[in-house]
Amino acid sequence: PLEQDPRFTLVSDAFVTSVESSSSPGGGVGVHHVDSTGSVSTTRGRAVVLAAGAVDTTAILLRSVDPEHPEGLGNSGGLVGRYLHDHPRQWWTATTSRPLSALAHPVYVARDAHESSEPLLATSLTIGLSSVRERVRTLYRGRTSTFGVQVFGTMVPRHSDLLPPVILLETTADQCPSRVSDAAVQSELTTLVNQIEAHSGKPAILAPVEEFEAAYAPSRRFDRQLWLTRSWVEPDYASRPWLMWTANRWYKTEAAQEPLRWVVVRP
Repeated sequence: PLEQDPRFTLVSDAFVTSVESSSSPGGGVGVHHVDSTGSVSTTRGRAVVLAAGAVDTTAILLRSVDPEHPEGLGNSGGLVGRYLHDHPRQWWTATTSRPLSALAHPVYVARDAHESSEPLLATSLTIGLSSVRERVRTLYRGRTSTFGVQVFGTMVPRHSDLLPPVILLETTADQCPSRVSDAAVQSELTTLVNQIEAHSGKPAILAPVEEFEAAYAPSRRFDRQLWLTRSWVEPDYASRPWLMWTANRWYKTEAAQEPLRWVVVRP
């Protein structure tokens, strides 16, 4: 029915190069696109809806450069194309304490409100079914104790002016619900450090707490700068000297409502 409407035109096999926009009243907007023959055209209207997905929509905005938008459309703050919120295409299995209704559709659990959550905190996740067998249960409104979980994470942008990344190491395998070998932790830690440094382009600073250092000795395994923590007494639990030291985790000052961390930097 929509195709029969004279006000509707479908342009297929076309590549959108940029969006034209004007801030002046009645200036209108337009979409520049190239068809399969290489012909360049512009479609104009009162409004444009960009629905090309997270990556392609971002690319179109960044290509939409003009004197009013020298860094791209909607990019006056330089944030378009940064802080992509995505998740790996893998389900981790979670078991509930009692059977629950099998989910016919995955449920998205949002992160806390922006005002109350820490920056770049990856707390949102998707809960669904982890196997075909569990999906069959939805056909007869069955119940299950096994669910799949996908955690969303925020990608930190790369920039030459950014400080080196810091990796906080505080949770040991003893706190995991199922047993994890020391070798597995050390292997995953090596992968994590390599991935973070490949993304940031800079050596990471490792921040192991005393319990983590005693269990896996990252200060001996990795030749990286260290950020250690011990209140009031200089830490000596690592195999090498520290670059940064959290000397007080509960420093109270009138400048802040909550206690601050007092950090010492070695010159």
